[in-house]
Amino acid sequence: MLSYLCIDRYDKSVGGFDSLYDKVAHDIVETKAKYPIVIVSFHWGRELDYTPTDNQIRMGRLAVDSGADLVIGHHSHRINPIEQYKGVYISYSLGNFCFSGNEKPSDMNSYLFQTRFKISKTGEIRNNGFRIIPIRITSVKDRNNYTPMPVTDDMKTEGIINTLKDNGRKLEYSVPEYP
Repeated sequence: MLSYLCIDRYDKSVGGFDSLYDKVAHDIVETKAKYPIVIVSFHWGRELDYTPTDNQIRMGRLAVDSGADLVIGHHSHRINPIEQYKGVYISYSLGNFCFSGNEKPSDMNSYLFQTRFKISKTGEIRNNGFRIIPIRITSVKDRNNYTPMPVTDDMKTEGIINTLKDNGRKLEYSVPEYP
């Protein structure tokens, strides 16, 4: 797995995405030559945003074009939609999981992303779809106790899925369903 920190700022003097486009593509191509499955993780996005930025979309798709088999993002502290670009999933932000930076975040929803890969005898990599497991980052209602719990209430699950679908409308390759 390759992991990168991507700063999404307007001030180009601090670096960020512009300095990483070539490096990420090179690293993925090099890693793909050694390993059959390459998963790329990005620490990216603007805090508290529910949608990926144009830089994230460009970088996520660049990762896929370079050979990544899965792209997972995190940082915005909010769930972001998933897209399937050229048959590869890009999960722009899982939200939080076990986050100790805030005792009472305004949004405690998150999800786990699950997929399974199959490698054929000829070496072809194929994913068998995905599913999300909606979670809350706490097991109590009034504060964050750092104990993630699966969401069992159908209405809360539907709310998480609707957030993902609504915020995926701007993505050209947004997944249509969230199983």
